This record gives sequence, C-alpha cells and structure tokens, in this order.
Amino acid sequence: MQGLEPLEAAVIEMLLAGDHPSLQKLRAQVAVGRIKSRQSSGAGFFLEFEVPADVDRPVIKQRSLHITDLTAKLPELMHRVGFILFVREGRLAMLEAQAQDEEWPAELTTFELRYTDPSRGSLIDALDE
Repeated sequence: MQGLEPLEAAVIEMLLAGDHPSLQKLRAQVAVGRIKSRQSSGAGFFLEFEVPADVDRPVIKQRSLHITDLTAKLPELMHRVGFILFVREGRLAMLEAQAQDEEWPAELTTFELRYTDPSRGSLIDALDE
C-alpha cells in the first residue's frame, strides 16, 4: 500500500504474517489497496483503507475481525502502544494505534514490535472456518 509510514507498514506486515490462507489473502489486499484517510487521535491514529470490490477475500468466522496481538515500544513514550487491525467482511478496513494516557509523538525515531501472544493461537482460531 503506497503512502504507509514505516511504523504503519511494519505493523501491518507483522499483524498479517503467517501461513494461514486467510492471512495470505489479506496480505494480497495490501498490495492493491490504498489509504483512504489518516487521522490523528492525539494519542494515536486511525488509518482507513480502501480495497477494490473485486478483491479475493478470505472466508472468516465473523463478519468483523479485529487483529490485536501486537504492541510497540517507542522511545518517545513511557508505555507500549497497542494496535487494532479491523477486517470487515473479508476486507482490510482500518488500522488503529493507541498510546496509553500519552500524546502521540510528532516524530518517531525508532520502534520495537512484539507479539502479545507469540503462538498467535487466538488469531488462528478466529480465522479458521
């Protein structure tokens, strides 16, 4: 997806990492999708996506899926940052980043990403039909 900031691209890459066929289809959407809007929330951001209507979509258990198993450590913030990748009806819809009780930094120098559950078991359970 063109126009992604380095943190955004790294977060999406890690959230969609894995061999599961549904994750593969979602990664393919990144290649053809575009950023519809980017908004600051003061403590993070919302990044909305637009994915073509004819894109191959995964079949998932629920109409909406929230992938949330990743956090980031930013040297500019005291606490870790959480992320939610929203998938609606099999399409990438939005990425949300949220700092805990802190203002989002104007510039990011570096970041360190980490899974909250390295096995990613709850994600795989949500993806399996």
